[in-house]
Amino acid sequence: MEIQNSDEKKGAGAEESRDTKEKKEIYTYEAPWLVYGMNWSVREDKRFRLAIGSFVEEYNNKVEILELDEENGKFKVEEDRVSMECLLNNNKNSEFCAPLTSFDWNGTDPSIIGTSSIDTTCTIWNVETNQAKTQLIAHDKEVYDIAFAPSPDVFASAGADGSVRMFDLRSLEHSTIIYESPNLVPLLRLSWNKQDPNYLATFLMDQNHVVVLDIRSPAEPVAELKGHHQPINSVAW
Repeated sequence: MEIQNSDEKKGAGAEESRDTKEKKEIYTYEAPWLVYGMNWSVREDKRFRLAIGSFVEEYNNKVEILELDEENGKFKVEEDRVSMECLLNNNKNSEFCAPLTSFDWNGTDPSIIGTSSIDTTCTIWNVETNQAKTQLIAHDKEVYDIAFAPSPDVFASAGADGSVRMFDLRSLEHSTIIYESPNLVPLLRLSWNKQDPNYLATFLMDQNHVVVLDIRSPAEPVAELKGHHQPINSVAW
């Protein structure tokens, strides 16, 4: 895993003090296992802090918290900083549930989290009460991703049925199909534009382009971003 940083480095001499040079640095952390996912901390005082998740074909997968020591240019692992806050399980008859495929925090209300599952459902949870607020059948097949819009009530999902669907927590009786892929090829991930909630991006399984959607004019993409030579596995604005 590599992190690239661009910073300004001023020289000690008179000429270098007048000419500011841009220094590009790459910091590398080698995890003891395959890294499956990662995300940055949103704390302003922790600008080089991130979490990474392992991919081990056993039950002992983990999350590590890393922070860059800018003085020596190395990542350090924050030991004993991760603990389980709560266990969310909507299956009252068993400790097991259908495998989850993705989750997302509500950006407006940090007590709300949404999850998607291969059992065709999306579940909205309250992490303070450890209870499900609602669970709904979101797609006709497996749901691969869920993402909240930059608003407290709206979220979207993408799934194996080749559709992107939008939901409103204030009126869950209805959902809006805003896109269906050609030949209903499964859609793996989606991401909302944080600056303009009218736009979101998704991509098709085993394909190398990103589809950009405008929810004001659904069904047809407003853009297709082509630049990769191999299939895409993640997207973020």
